[in-house]
Amino acid sequence: MPTDTSAYHADIQQLAIRQILDEHRGISAALDGIATALDGGQPDLDAVAALLTYLEAFPEDIHHPKEEGLLFAILAERTERANALLAALRAEHQHCTIALARLRDLLDDAHSREPLALLALRTAFGGFTGFYRAHMRLEEEGLLPLAREHLHADDWARIDAAFATNLDPMASRASAEALQTMLKGALSRLHAAARRSATAGEQSPG
Repeated sequence: MPTDTSAYHADIQQLAIRQILDEHRGISAALDGIATALDGGQPDLDAVAALLTYLEAFPEDIHHPKEEGLLFAILAERTERANALLAALRAEHQHCTIALARLRDLLDDAHSREPLALLALRTAFGGFTGFYRAHMRLEEEGLLPLAREHLHADDWARIDAAFATNLDPMASRASAEALQTMLKGALSRLHAAARRSATAGEQSPG
C-alpha cells in the first residue's frame, strides 16, 4: 500500500541519517577532547594521542570509506546534481588523511615539550578542527538534503545496514578494547585536570 511504503521509506531514511549524524557527533566530541587536552601550560599529550588514534581508526578507516562506497556512490547513480559536491567531499576526505598524518608527526615532535613544537601542534590542530567541522556541515547541509530527495527506500536500507555495523570502531575486538581503554584513560585524565583546576580556583584568594 502506498501509505505503508511511504512510511517505511521515511523510517528507514531517518534511521540511516541518524547513524551518520551520530557518528559526526562522536567525531566532534573527539575534536573537543583534543582541544581540551591541548589547553593550558601542560597539555595532556597521552590524551591527544588516544583521541588522535580514534580519528585515525574510525573516521579514516570506517566512516569515510562507507560514505564514499555507499552514500556517495548511490547518490551519484540517482542524480547528476550531486557530482560537483561529491567530488569536493572526496577531495576533503583525502585532505583529512594528509592532515591526520601531519598531526601525528607534530604530536611526536611535541613530546619534546619544546614551546615551538607545542605551538605548531596547537596551530595545526586548530586549523584541522575548523576544516573538519566545515566538512561535516557540508555533508549535513548539502549532501543529506540531496540524498533525502533522490535516494529510494532500498538505498537507505543498504546505507543503514552498513553504518549500523560501525558500532565497533576497530576491525577486531582486541583492538577495539585497546582503543576503548586508551579513550577511557584520556577522558579520566581530562576530568581529573578539570577538577584540579576548579579546586585551585576555589582556593585562590579573592
